[in-house]
Amino acid sequence: MAERTRPTDLVGLRGALLVGVSLGALSIGFGGMSNADAANLKVPAAAKVKVLKAPPPPPPPAWFFSAEGGAACSSSDIAVRSPFVPGTALAHVGAGCGWTARLGFGQEHTALFGGMADYWGVFVRYTRIQDSASVNGQFNVLFPAFPNLYPYGFSANTGFEEHRTVIDFEAGRDIGIGDGSKVRAIAGLRFAHYSGETNVLGSAGRYAANFFTQQRFNGFGPRIGLSYRRPLLGMLELAAEGSASELWGRYKTNIADTFNGAGAYSITGGESHDGWVGNLEGSIAVAYAPYGPHGLEASLGIRGEAWFNQIDINAFSASSSAHSGTFTGTALVTSQREDRFNWGPFLRLKVPLGN
Repeated sequence: MAERTRPTDLVGLRGALLVGVSLGALSIGFGGMSNADAANLKVPAAAKVKVLKAPPPPPPPAWFFSAEGGAACSSSDIAVRSPFVPGTALAHVGAGCGWTARLGFGQEHTALFGGMADYWGVFVRYTRIQDSASVNGQFNVLFPAFPNLYPYGFSANTGFEEHRTVIDFEAGRDIGIGDGSKVRAIAGLRFAHYSGETNVLGSAGRYAANFFTQQRFNGFGPRIGLSYRRPLLGMLELAAEGSASELWGRYKTNIADTFNGAGAYSITGGESHDGWVGNLEGSIAVAYAPYGPHGLEASLGIRGEAWFNQIDINAFSASSSAHSGTFTGTALVTSQREDRFNWGPFLRLKVPLGN
């Protein structure tokens, strides 16, 4: 019986040893801590981890359509001249009003040129201005077949009409300056076609006078600019734009001046040459966007334009014919350079397409 109970005694001994070792380890770990201190021991709270949210993705590329209409008035004058009346301006025209329209489309929140631009657009603007002025007074007339000047009293009307078509391709990038404002840098290309016609129709003494002059310019060149937007109140924003361009192109001028009466006298000819036309323009408007920056938008504002050397005529010799046969010399058409300054109010509607 003694041999059968021995394993049980060994198990009990081993259990006692394990309990003793555990109590010793606990007493060493608490370093002699009292029961009261052990009861007040607090477990530190878990540290809070700040979770960073990924920024929202950029809006998808959005197409837009833009339509604009308004008035165009000019504050500059064009001297009306004829080689029949040397050294004299018969009248001044061009300070009139007309209308302008602009259509365009493009895309915003896109990527062009390796991400250098996030916007592009193509726009076509057409402007037409008309004016008229009377020609009344006595002027010295030179008939090419005769060497002398003859005073004639003019009673005529001068009609003027100009047309300008501007085509722009532009690309830009937002370079915002903070505080809710947005600044976009723009660069692109501009093509401009200009056509101006002046017609003097009336009488000079016993002659019927008809002086017709046409000037044209077609040019192409770079354009740079800035656009600025700033919140005003609620859904209203202030929108301003400014740009400068330099166009290289070709000028063409043609004249056809006639006197008809006791005999017919005419001077006809033309010239063409290459040259530069400079352009500055700016606008300011109040924009109403009831559906946010990417929705429908209506703008009401005013625009100003300056076209430097829009009309450029180099002196040339025109051919002359007279009823009496051979004439004493050619008719000289003098040089002339004119700038054009236009301004007027406009209403613009911008419509988003797709997204």
